Amino acid sequence: MQRIAFTGPILLKPSSLPIVNNILDALPPPSDDIQIITGGCIGLDEHVAHRLHARGYSVHTVIPADLSRVDPVWLHHCTTYEHTALTSAPYRTRNTRMVGMCDRLIAFLYHIGRNGETMTYNIARKAGKPVQVVQL
Repeated sequence: MQRIAFTGPILLKPSSLPIVNNILDALPPPSDDIQIITGGCIGLDEHVAHRLHARGYSVHTVIPADLSRVDPVWLHHCTTYEHTALTSAPYRTRNTRMVGMCDRLIAFLYHIGRNGETMTYNIARKAGKPVQVVQL
């Protein structure tokens, strides 16, 4: 099975949607051999889960313990899901879990900085996972 995780900004600019959609449209067709992994938050997570679930992909959502930035209708856009444990670093716990589950990460980045998508990118690199960076 090919497990592809996605990370990206919670504030997804409308001008970035064509870039994101081009990457999503280039994925192999949905099959039992492909699983999409998202983080359940608003922005990029929400867009990827909604679009790919509607196209028939299996979408697994890893919900962080901190629900303040979670897409209010995340449950409608996934096939399976899990909640991460409440820790002092709820997003790091979620991001680490996503990277641990995936075979590769597609990271949509406006910039490298102090944000969740950079954190996930760094976790994947340190874990030796292939990372495709898409500059927004």
